[in-house]
Amino acid sequence: MMSEVIEIRSPSNLKVIGTVKRMSKDEVRGEIEEAYKGFEMISKMPLYKRTSVLRKVSEILDREQDRLARLLALEAGKPIRDARVEVLRASRVFRQTAEEIVIVLEGKNYRVDAYEYHPPGNENRNV
Repeated sequence: MMSEVIEIRSPSNLKVIGTVKRMSKDEVRGEIEEAYKGFEMISKMPLYKRTSVLRKVSEILDREQDRLARLLALEAGKPIRDARVEVLRASRVFRQTAEEIVIVLEGKNYRVDAYEYHPPGNENRNV
């Protein structure tokens, strides 16, 4: 018989640090479908709204850095110092992505789908 929860153990000492609900295949499929709906919704957002979301994620990561680093260190069995750097890096990736979107919106850089555009001076060249 399957248990209702799965124990999460720290690889560093094998102590139980939490539990998660065991899900059926149908429950997992439902969660994947919900994630895909979220992807579709965000894909339809204007870039300026996506920028706002990315900045907010960065702010939350910064605010929760210590808590997230402790959790990451426990879950991954890594030194807290490394976990702090990993959370900081994640925050910066979200922030830098938001800044890149602003640059694209202002027309100061090529769009991510730049293959549809010719670089300046290469208009006649097949790219």
